[in-house]
Amino acid sequence: MSINRRTFMQSSAAAMAATTLPKGKADACIFLWLGGGAAQTDTFDPKRRGDGKKVAGSAYDSIDTAIRGVKLSEHMPKTAPLLDRCVVMRSITHSIVSEHAAAANLVHTGRTPSGTLQYPSIGSVVAHQLAAKTEEVPSYVVMGYPNITRDPGFLGAKYGYVYLTQVDIGPNGLVRSPDV
Repeated sequence: MSINRRTFMQSSAAAMAATTLPKGKADACIFLWLGGGAAQTDTFDPKRRGDGKKVAGSAYDSIDTAIRGVKLSEHMPKTAPLLDRCVVMRSITHSIVSEHAAAANLVHTGRTPSGTLQYPSIGSVVAHQLAAKTEEVPSYVVMGYPNITRDPGFLGAKYGYVYLTQVDIGPNGLVRSPDV
């Protein structure tokens, strides 16, 4: 019997969903969304070096990381030694062709847009599940542009984001904790 990767992943996900998983140990989550940012082939998923005209591939050389056999772009030298503490997803796919907003909504909420129900973003879900360590630090922060894909949806405003408009100084009154 032959099984393709998609079928394997779907079956594995279904099996995992059916089991009771232990509560995770993570106490924080950083979700780095590079919408309109650098290409994955020039950051977390480098390919062999291309020439831009005849040979497809990365625009930059790659470097070794803390994980044997896994490489990053040469422009990520501070991330490379920490990669063993990260989860890099390189297999995201969708059936929404040529529609970036709907595809972004799928990544942020895990659902395709619905006309009647607004689903919470991954940031709101993490804020709901983990909560902030202290009242002084927000549980969910958005830098960049806010839109509906970052909203708390049916979880409610309590799990919404703090929007940083000036990322160089941060929100008024927020002071770094001495242990950070």
